[in-house]
Amino acid sequence: MLESVGLGGDGDEAIAIENAFARFGVDVPIEDAPKWVTVGDVWSSLCRIVPRAPDQPDAFLRFCTALACESSVDPRLVDQDSRLLV
Repeated sequence: MLESVGLGGDGDEAIAIENAFARFGVDVPIEDAPKWVTVGDVWSSLCRIVPRAPDQPDAFLRFCTALACESSVDPRLVDQDSRLLV
């Protein structure tokens, strides 16, 4: 497990989160953003919008890959407890 996805809070987190939701064909639920601290927080928001997401093969890995696009972390090491920001 990685402690953090490695996003810096300089706008890269917005791009990464947009990429993650776009990967599933949905818009970012901005109203949820104040509650997002960990990857699991964002994943929960996505699963609320796309209830079948957890049932899709490799869905969480695809989600983490999109989140990690703005950092140099290995998405396979990201888990739901990983913080978004450094």
